[in-house]
Amino acid sequence: MCFQKDLIQSLAYQTAFDFGSLLGLEMPIIIKVSKAQKFERGCFAIWENMSDENGNQYHQITLAMGVHWENAPELGNTIIHELIHCWQEEKGLDVDHNAEFWAFEELANKYGYTIRYPGDNYTEFLH
Repeated sequence: MCFQKDLIQSLAYQTAFDFGSLLGLEMPIIIKVSKAQKFERGCFAIWENMSDENGNQYHQITLAMGVHWENAPELGNTIIHELIHCWQEEKGLDVDHNAEFWAFEELANKYGYTIRYPGDNYTEFLH
């Protein structure tokens, strides 16, 4: 079990580094892997803006291990989806699936990813 979590975390960090650089993220990113299959509301990941004991801010992404162990492409999609929320936070925008969020769909597709998930509201924001 530990090996699987370490592998997921390693792959997630590589994607976060690569795509986070494209987004120009400035705050550090911490990635955790939970034993959960899914979180509340059916989410596969949770993004949070955190602060350490010295007040230094960072992004924390917690992944549900169940879905990400068996589906490496979904791991990349989820990390990129959450990184866009990190970008929204850093830019002082609403952290939501809004027009600013969906503006990154084409960039994600260019690198072989998607930021969509079943039932998402992306069609409301397409131009």
